[in-house]
Amino acid sequence: MQLANANPAAQVSGADQLPGHANYFLGNDPAKWHTNVPTYSKVKYTNVYDGIDLVYYGNQRQLEYDFIVAPGHNPNQIQLHFAGAQKLKLDPNGDLEVIAKNGQIAFHKPVVYQTADGSRRPVEGQFTLASNNTVSFALGRYDLSEPLVIDPVLAYSTYLGGTGNGIDEGLAITVDASGSAYLTGDTSSNTFPVTTGAFQATASGNNVVFITKLSADGKSLVYSTYLGGNQGDYGRAIKVDLSGDVYVAGFTYSGNFPVTSRAYQTFNGSNTGDGGFDAFLTKLNPAGSELIFSTFPGPTVSVFGTATAATGIAIDASGDAYMAGYTNATANFPTTSGAYQTTNNNQNGGTNVFVARFSSDGSELPYLTSLLSGYKSNNINWLPISPKSLSESDV
Repeated sequence: MQLANANPAAQVSGADQLPGHANYFLGNDPAKWHTNVPTYSKVKYTNVYDGIDLVYYGNQRQLEYDFIVAPGHNPNQIQLHFAGAQKLKLDPNGDLEVIAKNGQIAFHKPVVYQTADGSRRPVEGQFTLASNNTVSFALGRYDLSEPLVIDPVLAYSTYLGGTGNGIDEGLAITVDASGSAYLTGDTSSNTFPVTTGAFQATASGNNVVFITKLSADGKSLVYSTYLGGNQGDYGRAIKVDLSGDVYVAGFTYSGNFPVTSRAYQTFNGSNTGDGGFDAFLTKLNPAGSELIFSTFPGPTVSVFGTATAATGIAIDASGDAYMAGYTNATANFPTTSGAYQTTNNNQNGGTNVFVARFSSDGSELPYLTSLLSGYKSNNINWLPISPKSLSESDV
């Protein structure tokens, strides 16, 4: 983020001096020692634009900044340019979303105010999008004879991961009504941050699922836990219900992946010794400390080389979980009586989509069906379509 067309020679100074001083005795050359260095709570850039100062300060480990507009000066001079951004957009709340190659950050709708008699008087303000990835501010009426403060608040942007050479991948996210974020993916780091009381505090294999809940302000972990066995586990979907229970789905190579006693299926049917993998569905309590249920939905007997993975989930009002994914299982896959499609018609190792519904306690499978499959010939997959989806001439 850069200030477009700003004063390159703005004067920098400390503001709001703190009571403490710092001393630096580095090396054995006294000429390079620094003592009695004052410290400040803010850093001020004077006249970044005509009559406009920029003040940086810390707020609970978070860097914030305010533009201070002197009486009678024009706030329309302020322009924020986001170099390298792929896209800028405003959400319905007026928050600014900056989409970049490596991720996304968000700025809350700006807080604009003037101070009178020791109290803040709010001023209507919002971001406006200009050309070339540049943002300015649109303001309502205010007192031109008094200073004006514009505070574009960074909602939060944070790393999450371990140290060393491990690989951490966040692959799914959901948010609850309070704004807390829930993430899942997989990690090969044995120093991935976990919290006290987490369901699984240590990584059991070279690659394991993680489930993390972040506070609404992004400043702290509400909980963070590993989930997995000893051969490789991968989180691909996550949802949270109104009670705060979290549902996670993905796939695992591990024969000892954590499952619960009343689960619909308690063993991995992919014959893990032959490199196969099975889907899983796990439900955690709101504290991330216990499994409400954890189950496999794949083949009901050990099948050589079977690959089954869950890639999406949804939750209904009763807590039933709906899972979608893919499988190459052609036998012993637990489709239910009356399902739309009960067999995998693909040949030569082809895969079918599957859709499954699990009861809220994970013990029953109201339905599981194969979907979107016809037959495979000459490397072309022929899929069933509804009569109204395409005309014969379109095909």
